Amino acid sequence: SYGITIVIEHIGRFTAIYSGLSDKVLVKKGDKVGVSQEIGYVDKVPCEMAEPSHLHFAILKDGKYIDPSTIF
Repeated sequence: SYGITIVIEHIGRFTAIYSGLSDKVLVKKGDKVGVSQEIGYVDKVPCEMAEPSHLHFAILKDGKYIDPSTIF
């Protein structure tokens, strides 16, 4: 329901989830990504079609959702 999603496992205990992406994904499963590397483009989030295009972003620490602002 969140559309195309990319999950990036970071070194350590963090996982980043990027949802609401277009079908022009720039990475594939198993790729290593670097800092500031583009991974895709923002599109509509299917379960929120009434809202403008936006990125759905989440961070997990040890498998539990946390507020992303606590690590940035």
